Amino acid sequence: MTTEPLSLTPGTDDPADLSTESIIAELSRSTLGSEAVILEAPFSYVGSTKRTLRWFRYHHAKATWLLILEYTGLVVWLTLAWTFITGWYALFGVCLVPYRLIRRSARKNEKQSRQHAELLAQLGKRQR
Repeated sequence: MTTEPLSLTPGTDDPADLSTESIIAELSRSTLGSEAVILEAPFSYVGSTKRTLRWFRYHHAKATWLLILEYTGLVVWLTLAWTFITGWYALFGVCLVPYRLIRRSARKNEKQSRQHAELLAQLGKRQR
């Protein structure tokens, strides 16, 4: 049995290593399932933006004019979403604080359980 530390990312474990190779390795590594979990609420500015950008990341246009139209639509969509969220919080925001705290802790627990499962899967692969 080895005593080396367990790492889920490729490359060195030294955070001070900012060479071009380590940056490329970090950017090109596959995303773990627990990293894809968005903890922020859908009715928050950050949560709605992250969910919208995740959708746009996987639905890219090929033509330049479609790309310009896509980014224009992104700006318009986020402006409308943030306006709606601002109005929603102006009307119901104070009443929903306990609910949002409970849901956030549930999302955090889900992310932690995914991380735990990934760690166990990685340990299982190492022991084989």
